[in-house]
Amino acid sequence: MSKGIGSSRATARQVPRGSLSSHAAVSRGGMRGIIWPALMGAAAIWGATVSICPASEQVQQLIDSCGTNSNSQSAIQRIDACTALMQSGGVFGQGLSWAFENRCAAYVDNKQFDLAIADCNRAIEFDPTARAYVNRGNAFYVRGDNDRAIADYNRAIGLNPKEPTAFSNRGRAFYAKGENDRAIADYTQAIEIDRTAHPFNSRGDAYLAKGDYEHAIADYNRVIEFDPNNARAYLKRGVATFYFGAVPKAVADLNRSNELEPKEPYTALWLEIADRRSHSVSRLAKAAAVIDMTKWPAPLVRLYLGQITLADANAAAEDPNAAIKKGQVCEASFYGGKLALQRGKKDDAKRLFELAAAECPRSFLEYGAANAELRTLRPK
Repeated sequence: MSKGIGSSRATARQVPRGSLSSHAAVSRGGMRGIIWPALMGAAAIWGATVSICPASEQVQQLIDSCGTNSNSQSAIQRIDACTALMQSGGVFGQGLSWAFENRCAAYVDNKQFDLAIADCNRAIEFDPTARAYVNRGNAFYVRGDNDRAIADYNRAIGLNPKEPTAFSNRGRAFYAKGENDRAIADYTQAIEIDRTAHPFNSRGDAYLAKGDYEHAIADYNRVIEFDPNNARAYLKRGVATFYFGAVPKAVADLNRSNELEPKEPYTALWLEIADRRSHSVSRLAKAAAVIDMTKWPAPLVRLYLGQITLADANAAAEDPNAAIKKGQVCEASFYGGKLALQRGKKDDAKRLFELAAAECPRSFLEYGAANAELRTLRPK
């Protein structure tokens, strides 16, 4: 199960935890200090009380829109504002580089990765900043080119070794390559540089994937401290606690996740898994009444309700989009493996967990869970 990942703009506002990000080196006031001297025809000296002509105010509005946070404006709106700013003739030099950087980030958010890379290339030509390399690295990362993403994050760190997002995002790329220890080291470095940089969720995922459940639980604890209503954090902590062997605590976390998001099908599946482990009464049929049973992963819910076979679930996992199909097939393998294990079919379970571990994107909770299952099934 995967959440979307976006890249951020050159802005001083904090971006959502868990997203690819690039913090500005300056505040909005500082950004004005960089761009305003580059405004053609601007009759202003920063800090002075002056009248601004309407054209200059219009350019400033484009600057604000181009550099705004994704929570304020859509990617399309930011792309349009940055494009209009470039075409206005109101910025050049560092100001033009800044506009390309921000449009690059907006293109990443809009999943237009080739355009994003082209814009970051232009920004780097004008002014090779750490932020430009981070944003281009984000485009490479989301496109699936982890090696080139890491190369760009390396360049960003070389320019600014105190940039936490370069370490955090490089950690994501290492994690996507299966290099959990290097990912953990980068997440830890980001936290040491800036305590407000919160890659605890991502570091928890890396700990879970390598079987270090105690540290995974500790990191998910921190996520919940920052965001007590984060249903997914409770789900992940519940899964880590389940594999740590504390099933009653796992059930408590899964119950809390379900209270926060009662329509979340994956929480319902994990509650079913935990309830079967503890020989409790199934609640899945009741959960299915509020879950959207017209889309994936409804076939997995039906599988656990005994309404369809694993072959049926695999058939339902087919999708013309190769990435979507891969994710759904991976999930069918994992949950099918759990069902086989509960029925005492260890060989079938091991085969399915191996398929899940090989095919699941590492951003999926099922990837770490499949590896956890394999650790218990392989000869010691």
